[in-house]
Amino acid sequence: MKLGVDSYTLRNSGLDPIGVLRLAHQLELDGVLFELSPFSSFRAPDLEQIRGTAAELGLYLEFAMGSIFHGHLMADKGRRLLADAGYATAGSEAETVIQHLEVARQLGSPILRCVAGDLFTRDAGHDMARLAEDAVAILREACAAAEAMGLKIAMENHADFTVRELASILARVHSPAFGFTLDTGNLAFDLDEPLRLTQIMAPDALTTHFKDYRVIRTPHGLALENCTRTW
Repeated sequence: MKLGVDSYTLRNSGLDPIGVLRLAHQLELDGVLFELSPFSSFRAPDLEQIRGTAAELGLYLEFAMGSIFHGHLMADKGRRLLADAGYATAGSEAETVIQHLEVARQLGSPILRCVAGDLFTRDAGHDMARLAEDAVAILREACAAAEAMGLKIAMENHADFTVRELASILARVHSPAFGFTLDTGNLAFDLDEPLRLTQIMAPDALTTHFKDYRVIRTPHGLALENCTRTW
């Protein structure tokens, strides 16, 4: 098992990708899963510098885009960075995922982590069955490209689709290039027994986020609070 840090943990640190890598090395970690917050450029020379620094420090590197759906806040930054790097970003949602796969390839990441939505997706009135159908269509096309590139796409359980919905999406995409990012903290959003949910996802997990929440009472009901540990 290799232990790394998700750059989301350091999103308020002001560190750029090189700084995140150097901190991971100082902490004697094995690598970094990069989401978008530290990036200011997807231009080839900048990606090559990040890849080279990771290799120099002996760190693995994994890359994460935001949402696979256009119009979602978690998709906006990635598309802006793609446009700045010369990509045509007026295409389909699947094409945008494929462009992020190209960024992952340039960085030397074997996977592209993605999400569908966030805490508010289910409350926004979406037809979740239709949204799942849309996700399957996007991922089938993107996974065909990922296979050709020798990469894999890892969708995270992210308080949008339930774990069982994700398992259904996995079965319908039916690609060796598709699996999961298993986030142990986000399992709490399913309001089900975490070990049972882990058993559903674990056989197809390509990477993990290991974190913990505690359930607290608030004037508005139960809520989840980040914590270092609860035992």
